[in-house]
Amino acid sequence: MFSVVQRLQCRFVIITITAILLLFTDVSSQKEWYFRYQIPFVAIKSFSVVDSMCIYVVDSYGLNISTDAGYTWSRVSMDSELESVKFFTRNRGFLRRGDDLRYTTDGGVTSNHSVWANGVAEVSYIDSLTVLASISDYIPSAYLRKTTDGGLSWSTTSIGHSGFMYLCDQMDSLIWTSGQTYVPSPAGPPPIENILKYSPDNGNTWIQHSRGGLENRTALELMKPNAVVIVIGNKDVKSSTDGGAIFNYYPKTRKIYSLKTVGDTILYCGSDSGYIGWSSDCGEIFEYQKMNTNSDIKLLDVTWNGDLYAISVDRKLYSTVKLKPVPVDVDDLSTDLPEHFSLSQNYPNPFNPETVIKFSIPETGYVKGVVYDILGREVTTLLNGDMNSGNHEVKFEANGLASVIYVFRLTTNSVSKHIKMILTK
Repeated sequence: MFSVVQRLQCRFVIITITAILLLFTDVSSQKEWYFRYQIPFVAIKSFSVVDSMCIYVVDSYGLNISTDAGYTWSRVSMDSELESVKFFTRNRGFLRRGDDLRYTTDGGVTSNHSVWANGVAEVSYIDSLTVLASISDYIPSAYLRKTTDGGLSWSTTSIGHSGFMYLCDQMDSLIWTSGQTYVPSPAGPPPIENILKYSPDNGNTWIQHSRGGLENRTALELMKPNAVVIVIGNKDVKSSTDGGAIFNYYPKTRKIYSLKTVGDTILYCGSDSGYIGWSSDCGEIFEYQKMNTNSDIKLLDVTWNGDLYAISVDRKLYSTVKLKPVPVDVDDLSTDLPEHFSLSQNYPNPFNPETVIKFSIPETGYVKGVVYDILGREVTTLLNGDMNSGNHEVKFEANGLASVIYVFRLTTNSVSKHIKMILTK
């Protein structure tokens, strides 16, 4: 049996350890926002951040680019009909021009590859290669178009009813879409009502979830493991955490603009009066951070590595990262540009508890590096974002992991290689 003194000593040790863990652990999912600068454009329609240095902005006159984190800008094209932009690399992306979705491979200088004409209602960028678009053209048929190769080829999927689809999102093989459908009428124009559908198998089959009413749905986001979040009128939230079986309604006091999913479980949004909101419970509760503006923050963008950027109506740019030309913990080894992609064996190998992986990429672009165990289960992601061409190295720290063989896979837009790493303790 422990004495009273021993029990008090044990309790003190536990409290001390807990305090230290809380001190050095980020217990909040809220990211810290930083004011960057004032953007020199009057009417900003859309923006896309490729990395911490490369930013595209669409204003009322056309497309603009900055490659020095926004300090200087140049006009890419004079096209006042451009509505929105999304770039995956510094050269490759999509331009939405009216109801057309166009593909460019030279940074927007030319976009003669028109994906299709007349009908784009909503575009959901799943990853750097997969894009899902709902169609609302003059033909009374609801359908989606999807690409899995960055826009080179597209598939068309009928949703199975007459009407239009305005919102869509995909998580793994699950797709949800929201729009309106026609109601048969013996005389006069057919009335319309809302319809909500989902597909559990990449759009091969569709199930009607609900139909009726005319609520103004302004956003739809899917979240893991099985959540659906819908915004009504840029304000109120309807969300389900059981795949849509039961939706709960959460009225809000602030506006919700540009709702974005970060990771699997966190939502971010712009809001009114200079606030940016975030939610870790599928939109039930939003917490807010005030920026140095009283204008609404209506534009929000998320890079592929999870960094967030926002622009207020008075043209102030904010981000959750300070300036960094390459991902954290990745070092440039030289300024000599390699001719070929290469992935070297980690050193030391075997290792304990950390090792260094060197690699070379001949072109600037998207790079992902993931560590798996021998059974193919993901252990950690070391790289996930755009990187400059050159020779690089990244450190892998295996504290707390079992002594087994691990696999590191490095993937770019055009090639993928892997190495085996042995952890011994």
